[in-house]
Amino acid sequence: IRAKAPYTTLQASGFWRLTPKSQIDLKGIIQTKNIQNTLQAGGIESTLYAATGQIRFDLNWEKDLTDIDLSTVNGEANVFLRNGYIKDAEPGIGRILGLLSLDNILRRLQLDFSDVAKEGLSMDKLTASFHFYNGIMKTDDLVLDSPAARVELLGEAVLKTKTIEGTLKVM
Repeated sequence: IRAKAPYTTLQASGFWRLTPKSQIDLKGIIQTKNIQNTLQAGGIESTLYAATGQIRFDLNWEKDLTDIDLSTVNGEANVFLRNGYIKDAEPGIGRILGLLSLDNILRRLQLDFSDVAKEGLSMDKLTASFHFYNGIMKTDDLVLDSPAARVELLGEAVLKTKTIEGTLKVM
């Protein structure tokens, strides 16, 4: 499968077994120039905007290509995104400290305050590996680097019920 949209390129291969149960196996890569548009095209709402990067995946599930039984999703996905922002995030003191951060002196000397001018939290990089087993998504290495803070997350989410349990560390 190869598909191209204004902000997204999808390249994937796989197969669809029809017996004894319908099952999809799909492996590929999604390249994005704007993650918000990519996620919206897939029917996923997100507060992550403008980031570019890629998502590599190797997933399988029961049912059809477009009718995913979330409780049967298995496989892995790896995410690498850069230069975006999380809309409506309120980092508070983190935003103020980001103005003075030693890592951001060059940005400030170039009169670049775009990371504090946007609504939300500016993001330099987001990386994560997700492991799926019977509809439960786990990560132990989600890292978001921003001028204001470094955020690390480990935990799991039940896809069907949308419940999340985990540990979030902000540094």
